[in-house]
Amino acid sequence: MFSRQPDTIAAMVLDSAMPGMDSAEVARRSLALRPRLPILVSSDFRSEEIARCFAALPVAAFVRTPFSAAALLKGIAEALE
Repeated sequence: MFSRQPDTIAAMVLDSAMPGMDSAEVARRSLALRPRLPILVSSDFRSEEIARCFAALPVAAFVRTPFSAAALLKGIAEALE
């Protein structure tokens, strides 16, 4: 869906542990289509570990899992700033 209409998506939420293609690769491919796409990464890893995995990518926000609805909304708001 994103590759067909990248400008219709306000932000992308990625879990750091996705099956198939890893989330860093999804982020790279998505940013190739839309370089300023806000990306929020969720993970149960520490933010320092995620920072290493996404070091070359402009991740806008991070939320630790498991998260509450309020924490997710806060992360999305940070990503959209």
